[in-house]
Amino acid sequence: MATISADAVRQFDEQGFYAPIRAVSDGEAADLRNRLEAFEAANSGLTGGLRNKPHLLLTWLDELVRHPGVLDAVEQVIGAQRK
Repeated sequence: MATISADAVRQFDEQGFYAPIRAVSDGEAADLRNRLEAFEAANSGLTGGLRNKPHLLLTWLDELVRHPGVLDAVEQVIGAQRK
């Protein structure tokens, strides 16, 4: 699990984002990129209606938004803001 520093939380508060956060392994990232590239090649890109909430259509994107590494980072930022 990535640990979010106080500086990262401050950047998030000031800029509305913090990056990069390593949320998935190199292998998982490569697999996700391959899936995205294959989908884009088969569908002329990720355009139009597919750009809005694609995790509702693509199960592997749904798994990414629920990935423990992603959720842990979000929970740390939210938890840090409540203190």
